[in-house]
Amino acid sequence: MTGTGTGSASGPLSQVQVQGAGQAPAASSPCPEDVARIAGFVREYPSWSAFWDKHWALWRVSEDDPDSILYAASPDASTVISYATRHVH
Repeated sequence: MTGTGTGSASGPLSQVQVQGAGQAPAASSPCPEDVARIAGFVREYPSWSAFWDKHWALWRVSEDDPDSILYAASPDASTVISYATRHVH
């Protein structure tokens, strides 16, 4: 199963491939290096939120704007960080 991220509300939807989405979790917690990278991203871009979904073993990021549809999920921290930084205003 593949999950996706969405594009901006004003433009066409972009798709972010998410490997492993919907499968049983491989680990209950992310590695410390990924946690540090996600924390650094959120510090640099406070208009975004991120969390580790331990049920699906995925990072989930979204823009903190009630009118935004920007969202991505992936077990790979680099994937969600790249998605979010491409959509920073």
